[in-house]
Amino acid sequence: MEKKRKNSKNQEAKEQNNKSLFVRLGIIAAFVVVAIIICTMAFKLGYGLFQNDAMEESPGTQVFVTIPEDASKSEVAELLKYNGLIDDESMFKLRCIVYDAKFNAGTYTLNTSMTTEEILDELRYPVVEEEETTTAAPAEGEGEEAAQE
Repeated sequence: MEKKRKNSKNQEAKEQNNKSLFVRLGIIAAFVVVAIIICTMAFKLGYGLFQNDAMEESPGTQVFVTIPEDASKSEVAELLKYNGLIDDESMFKLRCIVYDAKFNAGTYTLNTSMTTEEILDELRYPVVEEEETTTAAPAEGEGEEAAQE
């Protein structure tokens, strides 16, 4: 009878140890899964932030984009996404923060073969509108006076 009690106590202790072992293994497995998920997300974030891919191969498509006065990073990202120049607005906004991007109002000629970095560089500088220059012929007598001086 004494042996049966000892055997049953030993068996209960083994079962308890097995349960404890399964709980520990379950916790370790959960930590491993969470670590894999975090690493995957970190990789995607880093790749998205530092990739420098264009939307299309060269020569791409020429696109005219008008940046309004005091446009926010979100508005600019939305415009660029709508025009097929970027694929992820969130990553573009994050890049704007990292690179301290500033935008100037105006109409820009961009291309779908431009990288995000090239687009940011283009939008950083104000649009210079070309002034029409006309060449007028000198009035009678002006040409002679200029030649004499």
